[in-house]
Amino acid sequence: MEKKQEFFIAVIALFLISLSFFVILSEFSQEFKYSVSRDGVEFVSNEAPPGELMQGLSEKSSFIVVSEFRPGTGTTTVMAEPLTMFNSVLVSLGKNVVTIAKETDATGKITACQTNDGNVLENRRITVEECSPLLSDSSRARIIVGFPSNSGSSLVIVSSGLVEIQPASLEEVTNVSFLALQAMYSDSREILEQINRVIGQV
Repeated sequence: MEKKQEFFIAVIALFLISLSFFVILSEFSQEFKYSVSRDGVEFVSNEAPPGELMQGLSEKSSFIVVSEFRPGTGTTTVMAEPLTMFNSVLVSLGKNVVTIAKETDATGKITACQTNDGNVLENRRITVEECSPLLSDSSRARIIVGFPSNSGSSLVIVSSGLVEIQPASLEEVTNVSFLALQAMYSDSREILEQINRVIGQV
């Protein structure tokens, strides 16, 4: 009887260990139905080929562009670049754009936000309660640039109405964001160069 109990305990323990291993493995591996690599950055989706979804997003007239900031980390300038870049190109193409600077703590929890309310000349601080509905507003196309994950590989996760940019490092933020922008609008580089020329003449 004792041996049977020991056997069952051993089987249960082995099952629990296997289950734990499977859960841990699932947490750290992201598999997507569609994947395409562009200049070392993976564009992935579970809905349709990323290129098709990006094309569909480019035809939207209204956007929310979000970038994640961690106050006190000295990364503000780098994380602000995607906001400026997306806003510049989208506005020049006649799109309505609301930008949001999402402030988070070390765990990724939102602590506050700043938004321009769709006006390039404005910027105001808003509470988490005010910010949350904007971040989940599916009536607009959303582009969300996450804080670098140090995961080793950069990802652009695409779904209907949403692009999530996950840079692997701080150095990758601008490059990955630009590749995502260029996947939507192939003439993005020319538009940015033209904007810079105009600014240089002012």
